[in-house]
Amino acid sequence: MLQIKHVSFTYPQLSKPTLSNLSLNVGNNEIVALVGPSGSGKSTLLKIASGLLNVDNGEVNLNNVHVNGPSEQLVAGHPKIKMIHQDFNLFPKVSVFDNIEFHLRHLVDKQKNRRINEMLKLCKLEKLKDKKPYELSGGEKQRLAIAKTLADEPLLLLMDEPFTALDNILKGDIMDDIFEIIDKTGISTLFVTHDTKDAVSYGHRVLVMKNGKIISNASPEKSYQQPKNKFVAAFFGNANIVPASLAHLLNINIDSTADILIRYENIYEMENGFEATVLDSRYLGFCYENKIKVADQITLKMWTSEKATNTIRIQIGSFWEL
Repeated sequence: MLQIKHVSFTYPQLSKPTLSNLSLNVGNNEIVALVGPSGSGKSTLLKIASGLLNVDNGEVNLNNVHVNGPSEQLVAGHPKIKMIHQDFNLFPKVSVFDNIEFHLRHLVDKQKNRRINEMLKLCKLEKLKDKKPYELSGGEKQRLAIAKTLADEPLLLLMDEPFTALDNILKGDIMDDIFEIIDKTGISTLFVTHDTKDAVSYGHRVLVMKNGKIISNASPEKSYQQPKNKFVAAFFGNANIVPASLAHLLNINIDSTADILIRYENIYEMENGFEATVLDSRYLGFCYENKIKVADQITLKMWTSEKATNTIRIQIGSFWEL
């Protein structure tokens, strides 16, 4: 499917490269999540993948065929690679039906109408086909953006943080709907998100970018539970990182000099555990987040169902060496 090989790219106004010798692939029917701090090059990578920017070095292929950059063709972009942005890119003055039809204007009427009706049904827009975009909710606009993007049967779908404008309640429902549609169509997808929870929930694989490079490429489980390094561990949150020299204070015996990663949810209150002093306890809604200190040397964070005070007894569950 998509192969990006040793790609480097520098914007003319910048002295440092935005992408540096970067390689990745997206397989058939695969959903790949791309995360990383702001300025790491995620959006630039999507533009290069879709043929909207010329690379300085390297190669971009789709099914082993070269993807032309804008200098290699009259109209920038690959016809079988489609991108969804945060703003949905809808035509405001025409109906839902016509928004989808625009992307199928090369077909004869019979084929066109059949495909439009397929998209309306798939994206649950049949009852809204005559409405204008301004009459739609945020979630309905999102489904319309997907419908018009998939109408012409692209081989690869790119999404650049399209869910950031949605509130948390709506976002969860819409993401379930969108990825159900992607799963039904079997389209290969590369999506950028700033939310690591979305990455591990919906991605078959998770890529982490930093300073224009892919520094981690792993399954959602490994990305969270067995991160490649401290940066990746911290980026996914809920990370207590303890030096190996202090591990014995937590009843962890290892023959290693590696640091230890302990997620907040893997520290438990246990009557027969060892003592910890509670420094702070904050309510998060679904739990309390507690800052605790062990043996006056190690400060950790853990989650509990009830507010912790004074002194508690704890035990370490799962941990990983970094």
